[in-house]
Amino acid sequence: MGRPIRDLKGKKFGYLTVIRKDGTTKDGNVIWLCKCCCGKETKVASSNLVRNFITSCGCKRSKTISEKNKTHGKSRSRIYLLWSRIKVRCDKVTCSQYKNYGGRGITYDRSWEKFEPFYQWAINNGYQDNLTIERINVDGNYCPENCKWITFKEQARNKRNTYRVKYKNKEYCVSELAEIVGIKVDTLKKRLNKGISVEDAIKTTVVKREKLLSYNNETYNMTQWEKKLGFKGGTLKERLKKGWSIKQAIETPLFGNKEDYK
Repeated sequence: MGRPIRDLKGKKFGYLTVIRKDGTTKDGNVIWLCKCCCGKETKVASSNLVRNFITSCGCKRSKTISEKNKTHGKSRSRIYLLWSRIKVRCDKVTCSQYKNYGGRGITYDRSWEKFEPFYQWAINNGYQDNLTIERINVDGNYCPENCKWITFKEQARNKRNTYRVKYKNKEYCVSELAEIVGIKVDTLKKRLNKGISVEDAIKTTVVKREKLLSYNNETYNMTQWEKKLGFKGGTLKERLKKGWSIKQAIETPLFGNKEDYK
């Protein structure tokens, strides 16, 4: 006589509750119709139920896998992108920026190997979507004690190749100094490139060095000669540009003819 069939109706096995018998397998194993806690029905052999081999319709496994693979939920956020870029430029030799970071020996704090610790540090230290991460010491690593959040304008000023000048015993980048003193950046750069001192360059008006003209033992620049002679501004410059001699340019009245003063 064969082993009696164990009645599993109403029994619970994990997420499954046995409803009724629903046939047998080829080897005589009883099949039970079960209802999962998710509402789905499934058929399970007795041996798989009593041995806890199967305890759901499959949703439990899916849920476990989902929870295992579930991340912080910020993989598409800006802050996640900043974190991943730090790792890439420090670790990946094929990265175009590697030579300026990992190639120079710059790395990141090992606690930032995972995103969550970096995220917590960032939020607790003033992160905003309009800010970017800055290393206080440009030769130092990415770590809590050497990083802060600043604006893109501030970061541009702090780059290693930024044009810097000294004014009143303090160092500034040119764009920063121009903003402080109220001069256009291009104007300040042009003045400095001409060899003008920083102090003179930041003045609102820079006196141009005009050519000195000597005639009859008197020496003045063009502006001074024009004022002395009562000429319109630029008259002497135009005359000399046309090839007039200094004598002709100075002695010829405004409406005179240079031929009369050969």
